[in-house]
Amino acid sequence: MQINQEYYIYCHISAQCLPSKALVKSRQLILDKLQTSAPWLLQKTKRFMPNQKINRLRSIKPDKAYPFRNGLQPETKGGVVWTDYKLSYWPLLIALLKLNRDKTYAHIVGALTTDKGQGLNWDALRHLLHEITTPKSLRQTDELDRWYDEISATLILPASYHALYYRFGDEVQQIGYDAFDFFMEERNGTRAWQKALEIHLKAIPNLPINMQADVMNTDLLNLLSTA
Repeated sequence: MQINQEYYIYCHISAQCLPSKALVKSRQLILDKLQTSAPWLLQKTKRFMPNQKINRLRSIKPDKAYPFRNGLQPETKGGVVWTDYKLSYWPLLIALLKLNRDKTYAHIVGALTTDKGQGLNWDALRHLLHEITTPKSLRQTDELDRWYDEISATLILPASYHALYYRFGDEVQQIGYDAFDFFMEERNGTRAWQKALEIHLKAIPNLPINMQADVMNTDLLNLLSTA
């Protein structure tokens, strides 16, 4: 799987028909677990599928566990709308490595990879999440803004700081403190953040060095724009 791949909880981006109720129930278990253990990984998004229709009985008495609804607005009539949740592969992988430190990188990647090598193995993901019991809260914008104010002297853009939160969760606060310390030594914001991120990635014992470099070069360096 490529480092920048994205997946939707309920329905594949190229799907031509709606998922079954059984599949939605299975994915809901994964969603519930992610919302309590790693909520920063989930990107909530509104979706629309044209030329689809929920049957009349289900439309009259909608099932709360089945998120799909007939479109009612002019731009969605004749199709179905729902709220979905997008996962990005490498933040998910990093989180799973941290949450399963007793498992190797090869084990987790192998478990997540389907036989065809393109899709995500949702059953394996559910298994990896199963024994995680420590709850985590999703930080709201105001709280992230307060964290950002503490290290704003490093000149990283607020949007970049928020984007890093959606990759690393609460650990972005400590990464920011480390970047601030490096910035006070060198007065180079980009380099300070790069060093802080490199230290954070190196501290993940089951993350190989080549993967650390891929994450930095493919994604993180693009976020380190400074004012």
